Amino acid sequence: MELDLKVMPVGAAIQQAKLLSGLTLKQIAVRMEIHESVAKKLFAEHQDRLPDILEVVAICNALGNRFLLDWMLAQLEPATATSGGHRSIPSQFCSLSAAFGELSHATGEALADGKINASEANVMMKRARSVRESSDKLMANLEPIAGQIFTAGKWVSKTVCTCETEVSEQNI
Repeated sequence: MELDLKVMPVGAAIQQAKLLSGLTLKQIAVRMEIHESVAKKLFAEHQDRLPDILEVVAICNALGNRFLLDWMLAQLEPATATSGGHRSIPSQFCSLSAAFGELSHATGEALADGKINASEANVMMKRARSVRESSDKLMANLEPIAGQIFTAGKWVSKTVCTCETEVSEQNI
């Protein structure tokens, strides 16, 4: 049975992400470097507060999955539908954030014993390539709209007004 992320409440999404991780609240708190009581509130069964993007990235990094990012992307769909054909920008930003989080997690795991072996280096390289690919995709979609603004439901060129002022010296 496939989960419908679009209609899933935030609390259910956070619980599903936690369930997929297989981690305890204590393990999550340690990974997120927060007190266990804060983790308990964050992962409360009836959570109704939408975490901000930085919290979502931190949660995904700690849990070792991107379920919550995927859920957030599903929530963004209607909001980005009018963005003039640039619907993939929020998705690519989240993918870049997730890829960077996976690289950060892999690096932390590799450095846990104070050294990096060949297998760990390979995992880190794979994650670094994923960061680069995600970054390249995001940049490719941002480049056409650089210097533009989104207003009144459409993309328009940003005009820069340069005002010259005459400066005169006055003797006092």
